[in-house]
Amino acid sequence: FQRGELWLPLQTGEKRGFELQVIMQADIHGKPAFGIGLITDIMSQKEQIASLEAINRMDTFVGILNKATIDNLAQQMLEELQKEERLYMMILDLDDFKAINDSFGHPVGDYVLKQVSDLMKRCAPDGATVGRIGGDEFVALLVDRDPKAFLDYANQLLQKVMDIQWQGQHVGARCSIGVSEALKGGWTYEKLYVASDQALYQAKRAGKNRLYYCGPDGRSFPPPV
Repeated sequence: FQRGELWLPLQTGEKRGFELQVIMQADIHGKPAFGIGLITDIMSQKEQIASLEAINRMDTFVGILNKATIDNLAQQMLEELQKEERLYMMILDLDDFKAINDSFGHPVGDYVLKQVSDLMKRCAPDGATVGRIGGDEFVALLVDRDPKAFLDYANQLLQKVMDIQWQGQHVGARCSIGVSEALKGGWTYEKLYVASDQALYQAKRAGKNRLYYCGPDGRSFPPPV
């Protein structure tokens, strides 16, 4: 008995997945004499599995990648980084988010989280990956040769988060952002994460609602406008 998967072309030109099951009957000499086979269309099963895998990768509440997926992708990006490239990482944390929940209620707080998620996706530069790593903390990753596009993205988010409204009223949403970069060789995801978190901490200490950047040397500072 043997079982395997095949991708067979249809008349339309597309390929479709099938499972092939074959039972072989041997003759008195132990050689195959004949076989009975069954081909089953398993495309719907494959689509269901792919759908479940996609759901497992997502933070379904806000509709972007979850922490586990971001962690794995960041590590993969580091491993595939080319000599002239950098992996840029941003951590965005909402300032005084509890005050929004206390003043307007948790439904409005939930709305703000979803709006921030939408902004991060909509404003992201080409090739960027965005996710939520917990609570009111979000992350973005980008492989590039220059930080300008990523820093422009971060500054844009600072402004657009302030513009979030609920039923025509500003809710006082603000955020702080920490950005860091990793080079090829000698960097781990943990080291990159700590650098971004340190830059975020400096932004909070400096008064919140601002961006700090941590360079490869470990120093955090406001990037030039």
